[in-house]
Amino acid sequence: KRVLGLGAGCGACGILAARCGASSVQLTDLAPLLPLLRRNAAANGVADCCSAVELEWGCPLPPFLLEPSSLDIILGADITAFVQSLPQLTTTLRQLCAASPGATVLLSHTRRGGDERWLL
Repeated sequence: KRVLGLGAGCGACGILAARCGASSVQLTDLAPLLPLLRRNAAANGVADCCSAVELEWGCPLPPFLLEPSSLDIILGADITAFVQSLPQLTTTLRQLCAASPGATVLLSHTRRGGDERWLL
């Protein structure tokens, strides 16, 4: 499977996907986190199938993500915490799903005590 970790942070979800047999994993986040993602992929023995790529939500996708059906799975763990970034996240998810319409999107969310009905 071809996996994209959206807002990968330390890369745990994408690295786990690689350890479970994903053929290609794109760990995406903002530029300051890319060295950490690369180190963590190497430390977990998956640097050969994981790459760290800058992706800012709401901006145009990199060309490799625009290739038809370039992704099978899109992962996002705890990326809905900041309400102010949800419009940009939604834009990026729509772009990714348009480019890879068969992709499965898996998002996790932690309730933090606010009114989260809008998220559903």
